[in-house]
Amino acid sequence: MLQSGETANGTTPLVDRQHPHDLFMGLTAKLTHRFSDDASVFGSVGYPGETPFGPTAFMHRASGEDFPTAPISHHWFDSGHITMGVVTGGFTKGPLTAEVSQFTGREPDQHRFNLDPVRLDSTAVRLWWQVTPALKAQASWARQVAPEQLEPDVNLRRQSLSFEYSDGPLSATLAWGRKQAEHGTEKPADAWLAEARWQFTDKWSALGRYERVYNDELVATPYWVAKTEIGGMRTFTIDDMTSVNVGVVRQFNTVPEALKPIYGKHPDGTVAFVALKFHRMKM
Repeated sequence: MLQSGETANGTTPLVDRQHPHDLFMGLTAKLTHRFSDDASVFGSVGYPGETPFGPTAFMHRASGEDFPTAPISHHWFDSGHITMGVVTGGFTKGPLTAEVSQFTGREPDQHRFNLDPVRLDSTAVRLWWQVTPALKAQASWARQVAPEQLEPDVNLRRQSLSFEYSDGPLSATLAWGRKQAEHGTEKPADAWLAEARWQFTDKWSALGRYERVYNDELVATPYWVAKTEIGGMRTFTIDDMTSVNVGVVRQFNTVPEALKPIYGKHPDGTVAFVALKFHRMKM
């Protein structure tokens, strides 16, 4: 509920639905040259690859990977984690990493088993700062050409700022994102996210997420909507490389009065999930 973005059939937008991902989600080659222990340059080519914009994608960051559903702010922060053509270069010096990229602005179409055309018509810049071993921050900017298949004449300007923390049992992310039509007169669409996972024993974890999004894709008129998620998860360890997570998340959706005839007065829900996870081998 309250999800939006992309299309499943090429003719109508997805609303209150989450789009599937392509079969090929990442085919990337990267080359790094080190000048010293704390200085290096790198370059990468992906088809598909990941655009250097926003925080770590939700399914890869420690605070968000165990939630059973995608955040409603997904298309503000990390919709470029599957990009059909991306060329990136950058450098690292001490705690700072800078990246610049040319990439295909169009998001993947409804055909999930092929590779879409490469255009390299869009630009992204991102700066990472490793504040401490446990805390990192990023700021990013992008000009994205025609991201939506159903709105081919609309280009977007995007900005993002985030902080990610991961140390021992606690992982958390705080993020802000903005997107605005390049030549439009509409108000910028902002999104806020606060997310955490706390593993309070070796078997039990608590999950929490709050989002507030100014969304113009649910209905014709843009509105602020919000989602709060609270849940718990039990981990069953099979071996050093495999585990099973079983959990439940309660979701509370907040909509304005104008949308209550569509969503109801209390558009809440509960999601139960079982997840099989594979881990890297510990040496």
